[in-house]
Amino acid sequence: MSMDFTTQLVGPPGDLAQVLEATSTRLMELGMRRSSEYFRVAFEPERGVYDEMETDEVITDYKSADHLRQLLAGWQGAAATFQGEHLYIYVMVCVAPEKATWSWVDITDRKLSSLGRADEENQFYAALGAVAAGCEARAGFGNMEMPFEPVSVDQALAYIFSFPGFEDEPSDFRDPSSIGLIARDAMDEKTLRERAAGGFLIRPWSIGYWLLEERAWYLSAYFNKDLGVED
Repeated sequence: MSMDFTTQLVGPPGDLAQVLEATSTRLMELGMRRSSEYFRVAFEPERGVYDEMETDEVITDYKSADHLRQLLAGWQGAAATFQGEHLYIYVMVCVAPEKATWSWVDITDRKLSSLGRADEENQFYAALGAVAAGCEARAGFGNMEMPFEPVSVDQALAYIFSFPGFEDEPSDFRDPSSIGLIARDAMDEKTLRERAAGGFLIRPWSIGYWLLEERAWYLSAYFNKDLGVED
């Protein structure tokens, strides 16, 4: 049974239509196109998560960004799948005015593993970077089977290095997230390497982010890679 690897990206509050358009445009530049309708998403206070609504309201086509904005009136978020030649992802974008914009990216664990073992994980990272840029993300973190539970930028930064898997779990026993993403102007390299403490492979991205890959589990389990200890 396949499971999903989920990455949450957190940026400043924005316009939902504009973020969706920016995200779609950047994914199209990678050869990925929207392969489903936009489904309406709303926050569920009882569960503390965003999720697709049980409604027939979907958006299939639109003529312009302004038209999309009209169609999205009253929507808190939207979700769709995007398909490339060798990559398929699910993207959910939600906006809370005066709070934040959140974008989630789901990929199946089987697909992520197959990309890594073929040394083609950069296809996934390029798509992740496109979604991050689309919502102007400041930070993000990824793990297996995460709920669409929104967090703040500060929480996202903290969860990269210590993810609260269980509510009552002492912080000293928490594992880091499998991957992390940090805007390069949000944390300097010295602080980043001190907090990473050799537990991550750190990649600087030309698009303005640090990408962190956790060594002990993520790189070995998905990509069958043993990169030793970072200098």
